[in-house]
Amino acid sequence: MVDPAFHAVALVDIEGFGGRPNPVQRQVRADLYQVVRTALTEAGLDPARIDQEDRGDGILMVDPDVSVLALAGRFVRELDYGLREKARTSSAIARIRLRVAIHQGMCEHDGEGWVGAAVNTTARLVDAPPLKAALAAAERVNLALIVSRQVFDEVIRHDYRSIDSSTFERVAIDAKELRGETAWIQVPGYSYPPGVMAAPTAAPTSTEPKKPKPKPKRKTTQSGFVFNGNTRIRVEGDQFVGDKIVNGGGQ
Repeated sequence: MVDPAFHAVALVDIEGFGGRPNPVQRQVRADLYQVVRTALTEAGLDPARIDQEDRGDGILMVDPDVSVLALAGRFVRELDYGLREKARTSSAIARIRLRVAIHQGMCEHDGEGWVGAAVNTTARLVDAPPLKAALAAAERVNLALIVSRQVFDEVIRHDYRSIDSSTFERVAIDAKELRGETAWIQVPGYSYPPGVMAAPTAAPTSTEPKKPKPKPKRKTTQSGFVFNGNTRIRVEGDQFVGDKIVNGGGQ
């Protein structure tokens, strides 16, 4: 058995696939594979070397050698181009609009398919409500991308030549094992993904211990009196002579 290894993982999923007639679903699936494989080739990636697992209304792609930078950059760009070209010759009912998720991590092939936390995370991301909302709000486009927090922190934020991090927005994910996690969404053609609510930024916490509040100092008058509560004490050498003061009155 092959040991688990670190892989790039991408998942494309067709919006509104199940509501179409069976013959249309068949045509849409054929178009999807054509567009995806052409995009991989145009991005300089070999489709024959990337394992592609059929998901009915989508394709899971896993490879240990492909960088997530190539997937999130060149591949997504070429995929967007290909979908636009296909839309020009397709009827409205056969139009393909994709949700795309990209992650990376440990996984393995068990002879039947790919398993591992990285695969599960990618599947949760592609079904995340913020991603669905972004694609639904961007009616004129054919693709919306989501990347995991790890991919954004390690790749996207560095603004390599094929990536513009300013077009991504951080969103909160609330899905099974990803509850409390964040991810980043981009919609090609938009400077800011529509239909999403930015995840709140946590307030910075200080690791320095709190300093104790200084004790209030007793006030001493020029005439040698010390006020302590409601008692006025006159200092005479080493002796203290006290006079009780009631309601701020006299001696």
